[in-house]
Amino acid sequence: MYNFYMGIDPSFTSSGLVILSSDGNVFRELNIKTASNETTEERILFIEKKINDLISDLDFSKIIVGIEGPSFMSKGN
Repeated sequence: MYNFYMGIDPSFTSSGLVILSSDGNVFRELNIKTASNETTEERILFIEKKINDLISDLDFSKIIVGIEGPSFMSKGN
């Protein structure tokens, strides 16, 4: 049995992440915004750090992760 279910909505402008407990309640959630004047590398590193800070204390063998795929026909800034 898994203890957590994590959903990730990746985006350079506003990434979302939610972790649900096995009973379906929100355990943790996070919205990560980056600035459009930052480089792609800076944005990726910032998003990675925020996610790592949120999940570093969890047992990864007990988590199922779902990641939303890229949006089509969207326009970036």
